[in-house]
Amino acid sequence: MPCWTKQSNTVDMDKVDRVLLVKALKALGYHINDDAYSLKLGCEFSADHFGWNGSVYIKNGKLFVGASREGVDLTGRINELKRAYSGEVVQAACKRFGWNLTRKTDDRFIATRRS
Repeated sequence: MPCWTKQSNTVDMDKVDRVLLVKALKALGYHINDDAYSLKLGCEFSADHFGWNGSVYIKNGKLFVGASREGVDLTGRINELKRAYSGEVVQAACKRFGWNLTRKTDDRFIATRRS
């Protein structure tokens, strides 16, 4: 793939909690761009990952993931982001409803009711 081409993939994210999304992206090593920069790009939110030359942005309720480097598995990156976001949602819900949450692996948790 020539260096001037880009890969992209899209996911519907119209009901995303932006605070939890930012936590998930930061946990995955993304740099969160400020709102002024995102508005210049014409989107509501944007973040970059310099390790794999990728970017994430939200526009009209859709999450776009793009890469300017050959060989990046965008479906895998989206799945990684969805898992990280889901983990943040579970942690927030446990905190809100009074449960203790213990992480066993990257995608496995044990929730116990506080006494």
